Amino acid sequence: MRSQVDRNIAALAKKINKVVKKALLTEGKRVLALSKHIVPIDTGDLLRSGDISVRVGKINIYFDTHYAVKQHETPPEIFRHKPGRTWKYLERPFKENEDRIQTYITDKVRDALR
Repeated sequence: MRSQVDRNIAALAKKINKVVKKALLTEGKRVLALSKHIVPIDTGDLLRSGDISVRVGKINIYFDTHYAVKQHETPPEIFRHKPGRTWKYLERPFKENEDRIQTYITDKVRDALR
């Protein structure tokens, strides 16, 4: 027999998971959009392959081509890119916005607990 406290905790956990998932998706879309502004372009396949998947408490932001990792990890001394396009195209937008992302998610969870 579940007590009312157990039911309240389960409902709260469900609510928090939903809020976190939505916040992760919002921020993931933002990072992906920023990334698409600097991802290297040749044919456009890499740019178009960018996507997001979200599970409870986890988000994956990725570019899905066989050469995505190589483009991301190879410095500009080796791979030349068009102006404004560069390597570390996922890492940079994330690192530049990491504090804001954490604050946004924290605020959403805090709001849900009120």
